[in-house]
Amino acid sequence: MTQVPVSFSRLQTVARELGFQYCGFAPAEPVSDDFRQSYLHWLAEGKQGEMRYLENHLEKRFNPRLLVEGTQTIVSLAMNYRPHPDRVVEGIAWYAQGVDYHEVLRERMQQLMQRLELHGRCFVDTAPVPERYWAVRCGLGWIGRHGQLVIPGEGSTFFLGELFIQEIISDDRLSSSSPYEVSSSASSSASDGHLSVPEAPLSASEVSLYASEAPLSALEAPLSTLEAPLSIPEASASGDSLLPSSFVSRCGKCHRCLDACPSPTSCLNYWLIEYRGETFPDDISSILSSPEMHGCFYGCDRCLRACPHLRVDATSEDSFCSSPALQAMTPADWLTLTPEDYRTLFRHSAVRRVKYEALMRNIRATLSHLPSSEQSR
Repeated sequence: MTQVPVSFSRLQTVARELGFQYCGFAPAEPVSDDFRQSYLHWLAEGKQGEMRYLENHLEKRFNPRLLVEGTQTIVSLAMNYRPHPDRVVEGIAWYAQGVDYHEVLRERMQQLMQRLELHGRCFVDTAPVPERYWAVRCGLGWIGRHGQLVIPGEGSTFFLGELFIQEIISDDRLSSSSPYEVSSSASSSASDGHLSVPEAPLSASEVSLYASEAPLSALEAPLSTLEAPLSIPEASASGDSLLPSSFVSRCGKCHRCLDACPSPTSCLNYWLIEYRGETFPDDISSILSSPEMHGCFYGCDRCLRACPHLRVDATSEDSFCSSPALQAMTPADWLTLTPEDYRTLFRHSAVRRVKYEALMRNIRATLSHLPSSEQSR
């Protein structure tokens, strides 16, 4: 039976109806040699720390057809989680303010596959899938100095999910009236992926800021939470580059994310989420207890907040915003948090990745130094 390609415009329309702001697709091919070698080098240097799972299933990580047999196409989807300013709970990274994103995205992606009658699997941060690599290959953006995906003019506050499907997608672009408009300059720049992201216009000051002398290797950037950095090589003479050439230098001379990082040599996301030790090394303890951290005890996203591309509006997904119970918590409440409080507050939260004992370790390291007068605020 001849397979009928899936319309890209139909995919975009349904994805938007389900709450995704951006999507794109790319052929299910093995990852580039540049990414493979960068990843293996990163592991060899021990930068995965205690995240030993990043060493597993390497061939499946590098070849999507080994992970899901019969896969023809990778679809990358992005959903905004930037919280409303008046509902931000200090101490918890923006991405973990509300309901566990795994639950929300997985349900929406399953609905997307059902509505389009797609065959395959969906993944949300739970399999050997280099999600940022595929987001770049699918044309959603580039990797910034902070090691995260940057969507032009929108920033990095997006959850990513991937569909590994057996269907082929036909590249029928939408009209200029579509919310998923693809500009001519953007669409002609990506040979590997299929863009659903318009190029964000830059002001004169930004053009000067982003004017770059050479692309940056993300291996120089801080370690991100769950995935190894993606290298950003210069385009070769043959044009075979890991990233679309128009995206390679978009960070240019801007270092705002690195300047905002309280721990530029060792990402605090690792220490506050992945690290399983009973106590922190002295240098990390000193950083966590500093006033500049503002009692941050679960995750750190100062680099994302500092990025000049962070212009996306607050999320329309209420489930990604904090609950009234979470908003009512004071430093004193956190310091006296009980196991039952923990289970009630984080029943459907990504914070549960850190067990109660580890969360209390974090809380004590970041809040116990506060004067009594500040603990009740």
